[in-house]
Amino acid sequence: MTVKLTSFGGCSCVTGSMHLLDLSDEMGYPMKILLDAGSFQGLNAGEKNSCLPAELNPMDINYILISHAHLDHIGRLPLLVSRGFHGKIICTSATRDISFILMDNMVKIQNSDSDFERDKDIGPISEKNIEMTKRLFVPIRKEYGKLASSDEKFVVTFINAEHIAGSASIYIEKPIKLLYTGDLGGSRSSLHKIPVPPKGGIDYLIVESTYGNRLIGKSDSMVLVNAINDIKENRGRLLIPILAIDRAEEILALLKSLNVEETVYLDSPMALDVLSIYTANSFVKLTEKFNRVQIKNRNLNADQVYYSFRPKNFIEVSKNTKLVPNCIILSSSGMLEGGRILKYLPGILEYPNNIILFTSYLGKGTLGRRILDGEVKVEASVRKMDGISSHADKNDIIEYISKFSYLPKMVFIVHGELDASENLKKEIEGLFGISTIIPEYNVEYELPNVNVNESERRRVVTSTKSTKNKGEGIVDDFDDGMSVIEHKDFTPRRR
Repeated sequence: MTVKLTSFGGCSCVTGSMHLLDLSDEMGYPMKILLDAGSFQGLNAGEKNSCLPAELNPMDINYILISHAHLDHIGRLPLLVSRGFHGKIICTSATRDISFILMDNMVKIQNSDSDFERDKDIGPISEKNIEMTKRLFVPIRKEYGKLASSDEKFVVTFINAEHIAGSASIYIEKPIKLLYTGDLGGSRSSLHKIPVPPKGGIDYLIVESTYGNRLIGKSDSMVLVNAINDIKENRGRLLIPILAIDRAEEILALLKSLNVEETVYLDSPMALDVLSIYTANSFVKLTEKFNRVQIKNRNLNADQVYYSFRPKNFIEVSKNTKLVPNCIILSSSGMLEGGRILKYLPGILEYPNNIILFTSYLGKGTLGRRILDGEVKVEASVRKMDGISSHADKNDIIEYISKFSYLPKMVFIVHGELDASENLKKEIEGLFGISTIIPEYNVEYELPNVNVNESERRRVVTSTKSTKNKGEGIVDDFDDGMSVIEHKDFTPRRR
């Protein structure tokens, strides 16, 4: 008896994460589950986001388990619903809330009268379609915890992945021990910490590889400081493309800590909406000055916490805001693939006294990547600040695997460009001796469910840098109170 895995995105690329698990043989009745349902960005994105392969029938899918609310992990949900999916979309409550904001924004952008805001690459979206999709969301009752089918043949636990608010690694305990990491947080974020995998052994690991061939140093804030000094001297403007989720909060917190005097514009209604979720989420750290204990002790309310992210001269951009010289503009999208930032590009990129500063990953083929690589010639200064990443780098991923009590039998490497995935594959095979596969698009892989005694499992023996904190062992990433089954209504739909 085997479980079957097929990837329909996020294989040899960073966008479009969507992986089908067919558990029917193990369950004894039809059971198909999708891990994420993300949209593509970059070359031919519109075409890819408007259709599904014939081998994927949304009507056959029982559940979609969502790791976190980024478009490359939820963007094709409306397409699946429009093609007949009517099961449950399971996620954390914060992921549900942020997903709703994102989907509302998709409709707004699609219906926009402005060529700057309209995004032709997200596929066909309608307000009715979005509302139908929202009705299928079922958040787990606790932010992170365990749920099961009524017959308890299927058990899954959501574990904090420390990537963005609500992000989770999806740990399927029955009928097969499989962990889908989703996007893992790294050691550089000021809002999150390094994640901890589930205690005990797993048989199969599906791991991301966004930075599988790179090490990310600590954030070099001097890149930002120098950019601010340069626009001050040249009376220019600094444009920072942002991700409206998490990156906006990181950049705002950094600007505030630098005590910038320049006017800071945030042109992203979605980023402002998401900010309210961040301030209410107990799993997101705030800056040291405004940590949770201090908030409680000083009786700071939500508005005061909200302002902890805002620099002194902060302005929310309205439609008719007239920008002053010597200013900093934050707008999305981070890869310049749509959104409000497009309206700023002509006024920024055509003048040498201006600066565009990239702070996030830029996928191949995106406008941001082509500008950074010099394929699109601009007059403005083009700069990149690394280190502000909510992703794990190569060493973080290796350290993460080393924290398992027992090695998995097989690893599937997803969510990375081919060179990054190949490099991580080489590292994992060399260090751990685990069979490692980079799945191909729409190719089915069999995952045999072989019963193995714990004594027969291979312990992790590889020593890696900082595999655990001094004096600490491997611990669960959630407290004992969350180890109970939370949902009894998580019932398979029989056909």
